[in-house]
Amino acid sequence: MSSFYLNLTSKSSLYKSNTASSFIAHIQPEIKLPGRWKCALVELFLPEKTTLKPKYITANFIQSSVVGESRHKLLRIVYEGKRHITLLPEYLEVTDKVLDSLQFEIADNSGVLKITGETHIRLHFEAC
Repeated sequence: MSSFYLNLTSKSSLYKSNTASSFIAHIQPEIKLPGRWKCALVELFLPEKTTLKPKYITANFIQSSVVGESRHKLLRIVYEGKRHITLLPEYLEVTDKVLDSLQFEIADNSGVLKITGETHIRLHFEAC
């Protein structure tokens, strides 16, 4: 396997505290990644339309990068206010060798977004 997609949702029977903007997606069975891999967010479906300001999507399994004056595990910045967003891949290095619990947060400059409902994320993984 040299590439694959993961379709994830914020809804979870395992993680009751998940919200549409801060959630953990449990991967079962876990996925083992031999060697080096990279990942890109290619699609995002938000449960409601949001204001047209930058949204910062962070993930716990990618290489951190400098954002402003600090380091964050920033998966992507999205500048659209639509509910369904399709993105060209911008790949980042995956730091985890086993994918089992992937954590995401969607925030703007004022903090984690207050949105309700269910968020869907589609990721593309590719071997380096």
